[in-house]
Amino acid sequence: MDNIEAAAWKLSYQGYDVKVVGSVRGEELIGKYVITPLINRRVPVLPAGFVDENTGTGIVYSVPAHAPYDYVALIDLKKDEEALSRYGIKEIVESIEPISIIKLPNYGRYPAKDVVEKLGVKDQGDKEKLDEATRIVYREEFYNGVMKENTLFPGLSVNEARERTIKALSEQGAWGRMYELEPRKVYTRSGNPVIAAVIKDQWFLNYGNPEWKAKAFKCLNSMRIIPEKYRKNFEDVFNWLSMRPCARKRGLGTRLPWDPDWIIESLSDSTIYMAYYTIAHKVRSSGLDKKLGDFAKRVINSRGNDKDALNAIMAFFNYVFLGEGDPSRVAEVFGVSKELIEDLRNEFDYWYPVDERHSGPDLISSHLSFFVFHHVAIFPEKYWPRSITLNEYVIREGMKMSRSLGNVLPLPYIPRKYSADLARLYLASATDLDSTLDWREDDVASVAGRLVRFWNLANEIIKEGKPTVNIDVRSSSLITQWLVSKVNKAIRDSTVDMDNENIRGYTLKTFFDLLSSVEKYLEITGVINASRDEVRWALWYVLERWVKLLQPVMPHIAEELWHRMGNETFVSLEPWPEYSEELINDELDIALDLIERAVEDVQEILRVTKITPKSVYLYVGPPNEYYQIVNEATRLINEGKTMGEAIRAIVGKPEYRRMADRVANLVSKVVDGTIPRKIVSREMEIRVFKELSSYIRSRIGTEVFIQDATNPAYDPSNRLGIHCPEDPQYT
Repeated sequence: MDNIEAAAWKLSYQGYDVKVVGSVRGEELIGKYVITPLINRRVPVLPAGFVDENTGTGIVYSVPAHAPYDYVALIDLKKDEEALSRYGIKEIVESIEPISIIKLPNYGRYPAKDVVEKLGVKDQGDKEKLDEATRIVYREEFYNGVMKENTLFPGLSVNEARERTIKALSEQGAWGRMYELEPRKVYTRSGNPVIAAVIKDQWFLNYGNPEWKAKAFKCLNSMRIIPEKYRKNFEDVFNWLSMRPCARKRGLGTRLPWDPDWIIESLSDSTIYMAYYTIAHKVRSSGLDKKLGDFAKRVINSRGNDKDALNAIMAFFNYVFLGEGDPSRVAEVFGVSKELIEDLRNEFDYWYPVDERHSGPDLISSHLSFFVFHHVAIFPEKYWPRSITLNEYVIREGMKMSRSLGNVLPLPYIPRKYSADLARLYLASATDLDSTLDWREDDVASVAGRLVRFWNLANEIIKEGKPTVNIDVRSSSLITQWLVSKVNKAIRDSTVDMDNENIRGYTLKTFFDLLSSVEKYLEITGVINASRDEVRWALWYVLERWVKLLQPVMPHIAEELWHRMGNETFVSLEPWPEYSEELINDELDIALDLIERAVEDVQEILRVTKITPKSVYLYVGPPNEYYQIVNEATRLINEGKTMGEAIRAIVGKPEYRRMADRVANLVSKVVDGTIPRKIVSREMEIRVFKELSSYIRSRIGTEVFIQDATNPAYDPSNRLGIHCPEDPQYT
């Protein structure tokens, strides 16, 4: 089907009497002139590669000063000697200069040229950048552009001038409306193209109504959109939404009360169903659903002329949803008690507004946008929705799920094979809301393994029993202080994640990170002769809070563990755990990382040298000025100073002038990452190595001696001359 036939075919379904009287090839028109309506200007017909012959009539009006595609097409054509020669249009094209018709603040004479050059558009094939350029120019001109003196409507805004132009063209009989789908290419399941059709006597909702659209934007601007990146999608849809059919001739659905030949289109009446859900259970149990149904049938059978029945329905919902009217009168009409009607109103008022609507981004262009529009049209502002959360698709083993591929994962199948809690844990940990989830069996098995470890660990803690002694954390061992800090930090940070719908971040912190921390705690306390009472107390302290934290992601396991701990309440009804900022000590995290790094360094040295030493000496805690230099270097580097600038700034201080070489060495190590940007104090470094020396010994597999670098008992190789903070030396 060529473009003339395609355009004629589409127009024949949109209320036009169309007859194809002939056809002409597009290239036959190139170099010819047409007369524009209204201003009667002769305009040449030119070729362009970006024009889609299946969009509209396949012919476009070029405005290169203000349309990026048109501007780039003109530049491309001026460079295309072969096309200019083939069509004999070289003189025409060379003489063309864009005509500026819109004055736009902060832009030059040709806004399209400005934006194209700013974005670095190469040619008409640079579609992504051209689409972005078009959005920028059209948006700026629509809101800020003013028509110039060389136009029919000087001084008017672009929007006003557009409306005046449509009116003027209509008066000449030179204007018509043609509808296209968005996205452009849509096909039926049998592979046939789908087009927009206008049905006679169709009913529409006018989403383009300025007052309605303004209220919808007000609601959107007050809502949380999670992830936030999708807000732009909503704004784009809100801007282009206009007339939309709200009824159809066939299919299932509710008859249009005043015109029963039509059925209400589902997206026109299904987007506030959550309001009815708040009262549906009581409407059914009281028999009101049948009475409402009877009134609705009377309205439809009378084609909307049974005013008593229509008024009864309106009075019921106006009171329940809007609080308008007399509940006694509504109760009398329906033959129920006033208390029931008031109870329905209270039930709705308790649950509304919608705190969060969860869906997929593919519904932004329809259901979710209508959800906002319809709420602001019907309900007062206090009942407007507060949040929309969106998540991307699920694929399986790297492929889209499809029945033809046999890789569909039916929802009822998941709890039977994997358990509900395992599935929830895997889903919550595998991806963020704005990323595609790839369900992989190997990953599920890995998560299942960790879940079993958690279950066994929790039950071992419970088996030991609730401790009878209370431990003062501040006077406990460093490793217990570290674990208590980890769980308090997990509560603090995961609560923020939950508030921001960062479910993956919450799951990683509360399950995986805490599991690793508790296992590390048990490993260390198992070799340092820790107090048994202290360990039991710390583990129970963690488990009480851990089970509460995990309840949202693994509710069944959490309840089971909560009851095994001797509790008679439901953990799902327990308050969310609180954290103590005083018990969070980030320095302990750095200290434990320092221990692990030292162990790994020694293990690597022994592996490379193939030495089996009788003992290892670790020198820790250089003089305090070394720590001061590192902290000062970190501050300067974080402020954007170069390594040289940082060295000069530190050496410029009197107390460090005698240490220029040492300062340069320390600063270079901060820059290259040998020394971390965050370090512990000298006192903490020495204490953690000494307290955990037996753990270090168990990891290395030989005797370990911790030496104070400022006063070592043993330094045969004079290793301390190159020692740095956070960089233990080994002998």
